[in-house]
Amino acid sequence: MNAKQKKYLNIATLLILAIFAVFYLKNHTNLFSEFSKIPIYIFIVILLLNFLQLIAISRVFISVLHLNKIKLTFKTSLILNSNSLVLNFFMPGQAGPVYRGYYLKEKHNLKVLDYTISTIVYYAVYGAVAVCLLMFGIFPVLPAVLSTVLILISGYLLTLRYLHNITGKRLFVSGKILINLISNTVLQLFLAAIIYFIEIHFIKHGVKIREVLSYTAVAALSLFVSLTPAGIGIREAFLIFSEKLTNLNTNQVVLASLVDRSIYIIYLCFIGLYYIYQKINNKMIISPDIAKK
Repeated sequence: MNAKQKKYLNIATLLILAIFAVFYLKNHTNLFSEFSKIPIYIFIVILLLNFLQLIAISRVFISVLHLNKIKLTFKTSLILNSNSLVLNFFMPGQAGPVYRGYYLKEKHNLKVLDYTISTIVYYAVYGAVAVCLLMFGIFPVLPAVLSTVLILISGYLLTLRYLHNITGKRLFVSGKILINLISNTVLQLFLAAIIYFIEIHFIKHGVKIREVLSYTAVAALSLFVSLTPAGIGIREAFLIFSEKLTNLNTNQVVLASLVDRSIYIIYLCFIGLYYIYQKINNKMIISPDIAKK
C-alpha cells in the first residue's frame, strides 16, 4: 500500500467512524446527561496528568535516542513531542513520528533507518509492558508477577545480548539505556492507568484495579493498528470488543471515551498555543525553510 492509498484509507476510516458515532450518540442521548454530572475537578486532574504523561513520553524519547548515540536535552524532547501530539491528532497517519524523524535527520544527521529501528525497539518495549499489564488484569497476582518478571528480565537479557548484532551494529546498547527505556515506558503506561481509573471510577463506581489494568492494556495495544489521528474510534472499538476483559459495557466505554477525548482536545489546545508562541517568537526547533523542503 503506497502513501496515497494509505491516506485515502485513513480518511475513509475517519468518515465511517464519524457516521457511526453520530448515529450511536443520537440513539443514546442519555450519555450527555451522564457526562454533565462528572465534577469539573476531575477534568482538571486528568488534564494535569496528561501533562505529566507528556513529561514521561519526552523522557522515553531521550532514552530511545541514546540507542542512536544522540543526546537530546529534555526541553528539546518536550517541544518535539508536544508538536508531534498536535500533528498526530489533526493529521491522518503517523505524522508525529515522521516529524520527529525529519527533525533528527536535519539536526543530528540521523539516518531514517536507524531512527526507525530504535523506534521499533521502543514499540517492542511498549508492547511488552502492555502485555504485562494485561496479565495483571486477567490472572491472579502471583502468576501475573512471575510472568511479568520473566518477560521483563528475559527481554532485557536477550536485548542486551543480541540487539547490537541483530540490527547490524547500528544501535548502541547498554544496560543503563535499556533500564531507562523500560522504566520510563512503565511510568508512561502507569500514568495512563491512573487517568483511565479516574475516568472510569465516576462512570462505574466500585471499578476494580484489575479491570483498569485490562482497560489500559487493551487501549495501549490498539496503538499498533491505529489508522486514525490519536487512534480515534480504533481504541474504542478494541475496548468494546474486549468487554469480557474490561467488564465495561459499550455505553460505559463510550462515556469514558467522551471524557477522555474532550479533555485531550483541551490539552492539545494548550500545546497548540505553545506551538504558536514558538512560531511567533521564532523559537521553532525546525525552521520554516526546513519545513518547506
